[in-house]
Amino acid sequence: MNISSTITPHEESPIGEERFVASGSTCACYLLQRHGRLLLKKQLLPSFADNERYRQALEKEFEVGFRLDHPHIPHYLEFHGDALLMDYVDGETLTDFIRCAPSYFRKRKQARQFAEELLSAVAYLHQHQVLHLDLKPDNIMLTRIGHHVKLVDLGYCYQDGYPFTTGGTAHYSAPDKENTPASDIYSLGRIFGELGIGRKAVIEKCVKADAAKRYQSVDELAAALRKRNVPTKYLLLPLMLLLLLGVGTWWRMGRNTPSVPASPAMSVEKDTADVFSPVIAATSEIASDGKESLIHMRDEMPLVDDVTPLDNNVYVTAFDSAAAPMQDAKPDNVGASKPDNEQRGFNYNRQKALEMFKPVADSVLADLKQFVSDERMPYKTGSLKAYKAAYESLKTATLDKGRKDPNHFWARIHWSKYNGKPKPYDPIDDYLYQEITSIDALFRTRATNYNFSQ
Repeated sequence: MNISSTITPHEESPIGEERFVASGSTCACYLLQRHGRLLLKKQLLPSFADNERYRQALEKEFEVGFRLDHPHIPHYLEFHGDALLMDYVDGETLTDFIRCAPSYFRKRKQARQFAEELLSAVAYLHQHQVLHLDLKPDNIMLTRIGHHVKLVDLGYCYQDGYPFTTGGTAHYSAPDKENTPASDIYSLGRIFGELGIGRKAVIEKCVKADAAKRYQSVDELAAALRKRNVPTKYLLLPLMLLLLLGVGTWWRMGRNTPSVPASPAMSVEKDTADVFSPVIAATSEIASDGKESLIHMRDEMPLVDDVTPLDNNVYVTAFDSAAAPMQDAKPDNVGASKPDNEQRGFNYNRQKALEMFKPVADSVLADLKQFVSDERMPYKTGSLKAYKAAYESLKTATLDKGRKDPNHFWARIHWSKYNGKPKPYDPIDDYLYQEITSIDALFRTRATNYNFSQ
C-alpha cells in the first residue's frame, strides 16, 4: 500500500472540525464528524511524524485492523500518511472506569460479561494470526451504554508479514523472547488479577515467567475461569462435626445398650438421623456450590423472593404450567404461616421458570441484537429512513417468531406484553421488557450518531 493512499467508502468526503481527545506516548487522538457520524483520528505526534519506523507501525495498525470485523474491536476506516480514522467509542478506558466505580466487578454478572467480551476479542485476534502484545487497562474501553468492551490500539501488534513491533508496556508485557499467544495470556492475567476476576491459582498460572507453563490459548484460560473448586477449608468443619457426632452417638448407644429394649432401638436410630441431617445438608449445600462460575465472588444481584402479588390471581398465566414440577418444593421457613409458605414456593417456581425462559428469549432476539450491534449497518442500508425501516421490520418479525414458537407455547402471553413494563412486577415479563428496551436504546443511539439525511 502506498503510504499516502486513502481508503474510504465516501469519495470527496470533507473532514469536519477536529477536537482533541487524548494523547499517548507516540500519537494524539482527535474527535471529528463526517456524514453525521463521529470518528476518531489517531495521528503521530510531530516528534514522531518523520520517523519511518513509527509511520510503518501506524500503517501496520491500519492494515491489520482494516481486515478485522468483531463487535468488541473498533473498525478501521481510512489511512492518511501519518494518521488513521477509526470508529469513535463513546466510553472511557478501563483505568478511568475503575477509578470511578471500584466495586463494579464485584458483581458476578458484570465481571462475567467483561471477561467473556475481552476474551472473545483476544481469541478473535489469535484466530486471525494477530497478537495484540499491549493488553492493559488503558487499551480497553467500556462503552457508556451497557459497559461493553472495546479493545483498542493495535500499534504494537504482531502478525506474519510485519516482523517488527515497537515495544510494550512494563508490568503488563510478558518477559518472552518470542511472541506467542501465551504472551497475551500473561497480560490478561495481570488485568484479571488487578480486577479480582478468577481464582488465585488461575492468575498465578497466567503470569508464569516461563511461557510454556502458562495457558497456551484463550480457550484454556476461559475454561479455567469458569471452573470453580470448593476450597478444602470449607469442607473440613462439616467433616469434623460428622466425626464428633458419630463418636458421641456411638458412645451414647454403647452406654444405653443394657437398659434399652429392642423396640425403642429404632427411636435411637431416628434420633441419630435427625442429628446428622443438618450437617449432611450443610455439606451438600457447600459441595453444590461447585457449579460453573467465572469468579470467586458472590453475586450481589437481588432475588425475586421479595416480590408480593397484589392478589391471588394476578400471576396466573399459561407460563406457570412450565413450573408445575416445582410445586411441591418445600420452603425453608417451616414455621411460617401457610400463605407465606405458598408465596415463597410460588416465587421459587417463578425463578425456575425464568431460567427456562431466558434461553428462549435470547435465541429469538439473537438476529435483532446482531442487527443493532453491527456498527456498519447504517452504511449498508444507505439512509436513516432505510435503517429505521429495516430495524422495525426485523423487530416485528422477531416478536412474531417469539409469539408463534411451537416448542414454547407458554411464552406467547409474555411476548405480547413486551412494550409496557408489566404491573405488578413479574420476573419473566420484566426480563423480556428489559431486553427489548436495551435493544431499542442501542438502535436509537446508532440512528442519532449517523444522522443520515432523509
